[in-house]
Amino acid sequence: MHSRTAVIKSCCASGLSGALTGIYVEELTADAIFDALKKRRCFATNDSRFFVDARANGALMGEAFKSQDGNVELSLQAVGTRPVVSATLVLDGKEIKKIKGRGTEEFHTTYQLKQLPPGRYWFYWRFEQSKDAPVLPGNLMVAHGHLAWSTPHYVNVSGE
Repeated sequence: MHSRTAVIKSCCASGLSGALTGIYVEELTADAIFDALKKRRCFATNDSRFFVDARANGALMGEAFKSQDGNVELSLQAVGTRPVVSATLVLDGKEIKKIKGRGTEEFHTTYQLKQLPPGRYWFYWRFEQSKDAPVLPGNLMVAHGHLAWSTPHYVNVSGE
């Protein structure tokens, strides 16, 4: 599958707030975009320009998969417009790992979830890039966000 990433302005009250959605699509058509949204092949930002590629056992973010032994290999790639400060792994709503950036706009890492007990889990990544942005008049700074979130993965651990 050859995928592209499209970035769509999802909502914006200019100068007050903003959001961008990145979507993994095979072609830039309305049908492909809606299909990608239904399959949760997307990520969100607070109007920051980010690229996010989060995978678990090779599955693209948003996908559900199984792990018999409870081990999950996570790989992560993110690119911001300012240095990436950190990536935080959230498992079932709890922050379990924070990985610091290297002072660059590109961020790459792998991480292993080991021996999760049998059950169903969900997890995602939250990114923060430097808040240093151009100074703009009034309330326009809010539109220069510094956060991004991957769509959750879902894993069923059978324990067999």
